[in-house]
Amino acid sequence: GGVEGLGGARGVAVSPTDGASVYVIGRDDDALAAFTRSAATGKLTYLEVHRNGVAGVEGLDGVRGVAVSPDGASVYVAGLSDDAVAVFARGGDGALAYVEVHRDGVGGVEGLGGARGVAVSPTDGASVYVIGRDDDALAAFTRSAATGKLTYLEVHRNG
Repeated sequence: GGVEGLGGARGVAVSPTDGASVYVIGRDDDALAAFTRSAATGKLTYLEVHRNGVAGVEGLDGVRGVAVSPDGASVYVAGLSDDAVAVFARGGDGALAYVEVHRDGVGGVEGLGGARGVAVSPTDGASVYVIGRDDDALAAFTRSAATGKLTYLEVHRNG
């Protein structure tokens, strides 16, 4: 009881540096739920939920993908219905703070139509990649290690 944001659970990611946080996206709830994880037992404790359209959070409508940066400082979420990637900063306790959203067709960003998956380059964390189902595309962003913010780089399209 008391857990929110898991409706239509669609994806899960664990903080890679310490394994202390687990993040789950709920498609039906348009949400990102955060849990802390005990290193000794593996048991999870519900921490918080972030919902699309609540407290300024955007980009989570129809969530389909979640990834944590290799330094554990940022969490990225692909929102299918928002054609977007949302950025969160991760605190030491695993709590998240909304940072920004990038949307298809806004500010020159392309390839996020039907955003379905997101990945962060595993060794340096310098790049974030998002696939857009409706655009038959792969969008690439550069990532600021200091803030986790993204800068649109390019798109590759099928055909």
